[in-house]
Amino acid sequence: MDVTVDTSLSGLSIAVIAGGRQNSAWPKASRHWVISGSSANLAVGTTVTVTLNGKTYTGTTLADGSWSVTVPAADLALLADGTASVTVNAVDQAGNPVSDSHNLGVFINGLPDVTLNTPFGDGILNGAEAGQPQTLTGTTGITSPGQTVTVTLGGKTYTGTVDANGNWSVTIPAADLQALADGKPALSVTVTDAAGNSNTLNTTVTIDETAPTLTINTIAGDDILNAAEVLVAQTVSGTASVADAGRTVTLTLNGKTYTAVVQADGTWNASLPAADLAALADGSHNLVATLTDAAGNSTSVTHGVSVDADPANLPTLSINVFAGNDIIDGAEVKTAQTISGSTTHVQAGQTVTITLNGKNPIPLPYWQTAPGAPAYRQPIWRCWPTARPPLPPPSATAPVTRPAPIMT
Repeated sequence: MDVTVDTSLSGLSIAVIAGGRQNSAWPKASRHWVISGSSANLAVGTTVTVTLNGKTYTGTTLADGSWSVTVPAADLALLADGTASVTVNAVDQAGNPVSDSHNLGVFINGLPDVTLNTPFGDGILNGAEAGQPQTLTGTTGITSPGQTVTVTLGGKTYTGTVDANGNWSVTIPAADLQALADGKPALSVTVTDAAGNSNTLNTTVTIDETAPTLTINTIAGDDILNAAEVLVAQTVSGTASVADAGRTVTLTLNGKTYTAVVQADGTWNASLPAADLAALADGSHNLVATLTDAAGNSTSVTHGVSVDADPANLPTLSINVFAGNDIIDGAEVKTAQTISGSTTHVQAGQTVTITLNGKNPIPLPYWQTAPGAPAYRQPIWRCWPTARPPLPPPSATAPVTRPAPIMT
């Protein structure tokens, strides 16, 4: 009996399947999937059986030894994420079985679904926040390894990290944040899994790095509170941007705080109680106003105000004895007489007005100090029969009366 021994080895192999991974593109697009491979020493037309997920698919070898089978999209959709095994079997002409197997990763159900936590805490980037790096965070929706995340903002792209729980984070440098113009630029976040499936979230963020405008008007007409003005409430007013209407201006003076609301036209005002003003010591004080806009940008301005209200420093005025004895005799009435007096706490250059017998106010528009007297001496005032050049109006009054001179 003749026995023939087939010493030629037959072979069968599976080509790399989708890079070793099956991603979402096929089932989600309702498309079938072709598994192919090659063979050696198999007759043309040899049946090839492929097994995947418990189902079998058949094909035949071609003249070049290649083979292929088609897996319907419906069957692909039944695959669970993870690792799947593909096995191919055939029998050569001598009855020898040949086979090959291939493992592939399946990523078709747990697809990325990116989320973004509120950027910058409130969705608005202000000037202070732009001065330091900001980290954006969110989730990818899946926990599979090999994920990547990128963020695009202001024409620049940043790459971050994804942890084992699918949490991602991307840090944007302060220099790039400060370069952003005020407005609502586009922000996109893209997550890609190990199979190449990606998901992109497109949104916008608000950039407001400009501090609000704020001014304080002159207080009490001249920024000086005198003895009369500290006894009544004083109004402090100013302006802000109309965009900050409804925002609160906070005022601080002498350790106490007051508030005002910006009106629709940008103006604001607050009342300083008389009791608080009366408690101010003579001298210079700083009134500080602060305004914070909706984005969190703050502006503070300081306005100086002086207080001159201490009774010990109030001006005094006295009239010297007139005509030597406050008596005008027949000879004195025929010549011009000088009326004089002295003051305390009154600046040189102020005007003294004399009223004689309730009539005809006599302006005394000229001051002089005693010849050779040092600056700290009390100034004296005198009236001459001729007019002198007018001087600035008085800043304080201190009426003084004396009995009318006796005419003889």
